Amino acid sequence: MFLSAVLKLYESKDNDTKLIQLKHILAQALACDSADAIDALDQLLSEIIELPALHFYGMPEDEISLFANSVVEKQKRLLSNSYTSVETEDIPKIYQHLF
Repeated sequence: MFLSAVLKLYESKDNDTKLIQLKHILAQALACDSADAIDALDQLLSEIIELPALHFYGMPEDEISLFANSVVEKQKRLLSNSYTSVETEDIPKIYQHLF
């Protein structure tokens, strides 16, 4: 899921108080450890809504960087208002997770 891929990116970049609080709330709601909260959320969302991997839609793996660059060019406002700084090199990691 896209949400959990983004949350994992945030966690790797800046595991601050707000993200720790979110993981604690998720852990309580999903009956798991805080360290596993994002994975548990991903599993729950996958059971509710099944989203095929990007390659199912015909996206070749070698186009991940091109698509990520397009996002950087066209979604500047969204990226500038992100929870934590998202660099150009971070975006392909999200799409690779979804591939």
